[in-house]
Amino acid sequence: MKKLQSILLITLLSVTTVFNSCSSSDDSTTQDSTTTVAEDQQNIEASMTQLLSCLQTFEDGAFSTELQDFFNIANGEIYSDYADLLLDRLDVFNIEFENFSFSSHVGIYAWNATSQNWDFTNSADNTMVFLFPHDENSASNNVELAITSYASQMVTFDGENSELPTAFTGYIKKNNIELFNISLSNVVYEVNSNFSFPSNIDLSVTTAPFTHTINLSRNTSTEFDFTYGLQNNGSCVTSIMSTIVLNTSDYANIAGAEDFSHAFGTVLHQNFEVRYSVEIDNLAVIDGDITVSQINQFVNADAYYNNAKVGDLVYNEEADGSAFVTIIYQDGTSDNVTRYVGDDFVNQLETIFSAFIN
Repeated sequence: MKKLQSILLITLLSVTTVFNSCSSSDDSTTQDSTTTVAEDQQNIEASMTQLLSCLQTFEDGAFSTELQDFFNIANGEIYSDYADLLLDRLDVFNIEFENFSFSSHVGIYAWNATSQNWDFTNSADNTMVFLFPHDENSASNNVELAITSYASQMVTFDGENSELPTAFTGYIKKNNIELFNISLSNVVYEVNSNFSFPSNIDLSVTTAPFTHTINLSRNTSTEFDFTYGLQNNGSCVTSIMSTIVLNTSDYANIAGAEDFSHAFGTVLHQNFEVRYSVEIDNLAVIDGDITVSQINQFVNADAYYNNAKVGDLVYNEEADGSAFVTIIYQDGTSDNVTRYVGDDFVNQLETIFSAFIN
């Protein structure tokens, strides 16, 4: 179990430092550092402060605010039965979301506050639109949830056939102001006799005021790229980019980590960046518990600011086996990364998202 935990920790080392993250570039463009260690420390601390500010902006944004208000969310709990009522009353239309048949359900579904039921009318534009009040006791259907397009195909997962989406668009508006928008496209499934998986995905989701993008693409039969991006109209730019290389293209018979060759990528937030690489198969074949030296042999992670190297990130363990990461600066001095993402940072993070955390 410790071996598995170590592999997971290593593979996600850059995600552990996502709070420091950064913009991605190739090493060939790296500049020599002209900053002092003190300046590097200040830059990292400023990045952490800026990241928390971005997350606060997200939390204060229209989507998050309306979500909490509609579901009456507090301390990680939902205290409203209104959403359940709306969903329960849809049962009469026999809408199955697991194997969703879009064409069978296009039309306009309007909530009738008097009868406490949905009134259905046909739609000429081949969409599904749900109109309902934001507030349970209101008669005004001021929220509009729409599925504007949908396409799917039959694929196999764990020996069972399922109808899964290949393209999808929709939105949510309140008082005609858009709070949420989704666009899923270019989904390609690798279909096998008993196992299938998506090898290409383009997804864009707006949760006002932020836009999230997720892209998965197959470069070759054994190489895949994954990217996640987040920004607020050009600010608070954050991304995770990874390339994963397999040792086999026989996807149906992938047995474990030893079938993965290596992974490399970057984690980014504005000007601060972590670049990492992991030799997954070399870690997987180690018998027994993985040692600290083996982890640092097969995992590499470096921190950059404005494309200039700040230091190396090194894995360590306490005598009791608890793990921590050290940043070794250019002059050889070091800090535990908890200096930047320690208890104070976590406490501020929990405060920002207190509505969603118990």
